[in-house]
Amino acid sequence: MVMAKRLVTICLTLLFSPIQISGTMAAEMSNENRIVTQLKLSTQSEEIIVLDTGEQEVFALYREERSGNIQGGLILLHDLDGHPDWPGVIFSLRHQMPEYGWSTLSLQLPLTAVKKQIIQYKSLLDEAPARIQAAVTYLQNKQIQNIVLIGHGLGAVMAADYMGNKKGDSINAAILIGMGSLKGLDARLESPRLLEKVQQPMLDLYGSRDQGHVINSARQRTRAAQKAARTAVASRYQRSGFARTSSRSSNTGHIAYRQIQIEGADHNFIGQEEVLIKRVRGWLKRHAAGTRVSAQ
Repeated sequence: MVMAKRLVTICLTLLFSPIQISGTMAAEMSNENRIVTQLKLSTQSEEIIVLDTGEQEVFALYREERSGNIQGGLILLHDLDGHPDWPGVIFSLRHQMPEYGWSTLSLQLPLTAVKKQIIQYKSLLDEAPARIQAAVTYLQNKQIQNIVLIGHGLGAVMAADYMGNKKGDSINAAILIGMGSLKGLDARLESPRLLEKVQQPMLDLYGSRDQGHVINSARQRTRAAQKAARTAVASRYQRSGFARTSSRSSNTGHIAYRQIQIEGADHNFIGQEEVLIKRVRGWLKRHAAGTRVSAQ
């Protein structure tokens, strides 16, 4: 009950605080600074960290695993114009997964100057990789090497874009939640194209009441992942070193890609948080549990 009341307070404060916009860049920073200021007031101080991309400082929230059975680290990427403690998907994962051995690092991603203005997506995608890399470095410095990206909405697109372009050498798996596809703006917003380049295990989760472009692109995402799987299997036969023994999925016949539609869930999984956690935990246990973890 206390957590629920705190969550409502955070949401109302963040959604209805006034924003002064004076130019695109200033407005973007104003939005981000406002959110950071409010989160600093409502979040336990020991969870607040500041990452350095080399060009800017980035706000994030870190929760250490609490089970004693260390599994690895989850980097959480919120949806468009959200924040690192956004209700539903991100809030639930951030607070609950540490109880099962997963430390969570939830990033503040870049925001649009005018809420949900599509034309600004390109600049958000340009800026995201440096923030994700800073998060990866932070976990590695804490001797956490089993790193999984979990993205929601636009955060899922950013996760796939990062893994495809960077070859995902430091990422062991990805969970993509409510991942949609928008054509005609930027190739990076077309999720099937992104998934063709990802060669790590992936879980693709979405709700039966999700946004239209998420539901409508589901079949294309599956086909793209199957194509990526064939490429990944071929490349793994050619290289030595680490290889997963459980890298096959009955869903595709190749690397572990699974797509699951959660009946009754909306885009934010409101009211379906426990189902979300159960699905994420189960998939991680099978495909990323305790792999390459070096305890402090």
